[in-house]
Amino acid sequence: MPCGFKEREVYQMRHKATGRMRAVKCVSDLQGSRKEMNLLTFLNRGDVHGFVDQDRHCLVFDRLQCNLEKWVHALHPGGVDLRVFKVLATRMLAAFEYLGSKGILHGDVKPNNFLMASEDPGSLKVCDFGLSQKLPSENTPLTYRRTMGIPSYRAPEVMLGYRTEYAMAADVWAVGCVLLYGVLCRNLFPLASDGRDASEKVLSQMCSLVGRPPRHMLDGAQERRLCDLVSTFHCPVAENSDPLESFLVKELHDVRGHDRSEVTELHEFIRELMVLDPDKRMRPAEAVQHPFFHYPPCGTSDGSTEVSADFGSEDHLSSPPMPSRVSPFHV
Repeated sequence: MPCGFKEREVYQMRHKATGRMRAVKCVSDLQGSRKEMNLLTFLNRGDVHGFVDQDRHCLVFDRLQCNLEKWVHALHPGGVDLRVFKVLATRMLAAFEYLGSKGILHGDVKPNNFLMASEDPGSLKVCDFGLSQKLPSENTPLTYRRTMGIPSYRAPEVMLGYRTEYAMAADVWAVGCVLLYGVLCRNLFPLASDGRDASEKVLSQMCSLVGRPPRHMLDGAQERRLCDLVSTFHCPVAENSDPLESFLVKELHDVRGHDRSEVTELHEFIRELMVLDPDKRMRPAEAVQHPFFHYPPCGTSDGSTEVSADFGSEDHLSSPPMPSRVSPFHV
């Protein structure tokens, strides 16, 4: 049965010969679909197959259980605890470190683009590379498309059209937002409901909670209308207060069974994922070495301390741990 939207739909289908259930993503944009399949081939994903059905290109993937949004609400309606948080964070960061090593910007990081193979948080997989980009080189500045991703998970440099040499920083910001979604069971920056432009609304919330982007970003950005609006937004950080810390203390108070120093490191970990200046934002490889992860337990649901599996090649990594695959279908 289909689920999705006009440009693409996902079907559950049964393979006639094997009886195995598969997920089939049907996309009307043939060029975009071929781009996604080429990208997956570049990432050594050998389990992706495609075919053309009338005017749609269909990609076939393993069928997984549900996306992260549904998984959180079904199994952790009050928000995930720190043990589960650490497993999810480790999986995500390892996946994006791998993508960064391949020069791939995902570009559409959000809860619906992480899939869960089971109830185990260690089963998380990244999906949907339809908006991904192959970066020209590590030190080549990238001007983002403002339409990249959805506004609630869009990094400030994407909002403003700021050119940065650390293009992967946009995915890191979004990972921070997704992890907080797992704790809060809601978007950190909810979309506008008052008729205002979504980017304007989210940027206003961002300034209120995290602060204004630094001057060099505003001066060098292309979205001049939004840059001009930034100066009109309320910004408690400029008044020597710390709204993000206050928010974290209020919203992350229920950290059962964890000492105060670990909670302090959790706050600092989130802060470093969500630094406004992309060139100063924490890299995935740095993030998995953060002191927050030094507090036990940091493992899978069976209590083990390593999440290590194949990413489509013969290499297995244990530090940082590697997700079992990047499975690109959207449920």
